[in-house]
Amino acid sequence: MKIGFFAYSLSGTGPRTRARTLIEALANRTDHDLVVVTGPSEDYDHPRVERHRINAVPIGLLTGAPTVRRAFTDVDVVHVPVNIYQIAYVRAIYHGPLVSGAGVQHTFPYRTLAKYLGIDQVIETHEYVAYLWERSGFKSDYIYPAVNAENFYEYETDEREAVRDRLGIPSENDVVLFVGSLTEFKGAHLISRLARRLENDDVTVIVAGEGSLRERFEGRPNIIYEGFVDNENLPPLYNVADVTLVPSKSESFSIVSVESAACGTPVITTTQEGTMIRLFRERQAYRWAERSVDGLLNAVCDLLNNPDEHRTQAERGHEAVEEMGLTIADTVDQHLKAYRAAIENH
Repeated sequence: MKIGFFAYSLSGTGPRTRARTLIEALANRTDHDLVVVTGPSEDYDHPRVERHRINAVPIGLLTGAPTVRRAFTDVDVVHVPVNIYQIAYVRAIYHGPLVSGAGVQHTFPYRTLAKYLGIDQVIETHEYVAYLWERSGFKSDYIYPAVNAENFYEYETDEREAVRDRLGIPSENDVVLFVGSLTEFKGAHLISRLARRLENDDVTVIVAGEGSLRERFEGRPNIIYEGFVDNENLPPLYNVADVTLVPSKSESFSIVSVESAACGTPVITTTQEGTMIRLFRERQAYRWAERSVDGLLNAVCDLLNNPDEHRTQAERGHEAVEEMGLTIADTVDQHLKAYRAAIENH
């Protein structure tokens, strides 16, 4: 099978990063032919992937149409992982089997456009949203957002110490990590207040993210503010942390939690909703806390002050990732099945 991908960017977070991880897994683990079309600034390169670039938007979309047409001339299926606008662009040029990714929202305008564009298969990372697509008349597959075990793994002691030295973390300090948008919905305001409560303790708080609450984290004595961090650069932060906090109001999946668990770092979360949260709760793979500063503080102190419980929590999280098939190697076959279904549906 020859599989085409159109992703203007494969850097950052969310569907773009998951697409990059998937492409590399297909290239490394299968003998299928792969062709990828990206934007001009994307540095992605793989010896087994045929690569094409189009110029910057919006003019680049017009001048790039012949490039896209040539790239997808003999593919069996095309996967557009990011959004409905990129799908619409591809569909204007390519008329074969088409798969959309989780970057397409399930709202009436998007569903209507998706019908018009003739999407043959929808890949969703949220179980309930996949069900909604099915109910709306689309063929849909629910596939977990997986982590790349080649990047997200537990470091040896000397590797962690090297990261601590690079970040200037005192040897006696524990480390608490937050990764995500700096918004109240994600609980960034609670992280800011928690850091204030920990200023007189030997605790360093690392914050990786951008958002409207950014100014609350800049220039603080016990906070290392990293700003936005590309997904591929997150493993050192997960590994240097003793605890990762996910104080969101709600999470349908929480890839941050899975990435942290894969790196052997316990997760404290405040949300009780979502498929992954429910599945991990059944395995006691996360520590739950009340969504307040006191709730987070109590959970953090309990884990940091109890080495046996900390180790047990880390082991449960790591085992859950392996048992539930949350690595990219586990999801390759699921994606290939979806591609074959799209070919049949078309």
